[in-house]
Amino acid sequence: MNELEVYPYIWDDNEDEKDYLVHNFNDLKAFYVKAAGEGQAIINYITYEE
Repeated sequence: MNELEVYPYIWDDNEDEKDYLVHNFNDLKAFYVKAAGEGQAIINYITYEE
């Protein structure tokens, strides 16, 4: 994946970035689980600019 440049190389450099990502991913996952448990919908919009 690194050869194809699919993921940024910054995750190899610093453990703080990994901790930040994992923490926020877990918060996001909990949000989705709570919404699903309550029968709620989530609208997600992702955009990319280079």
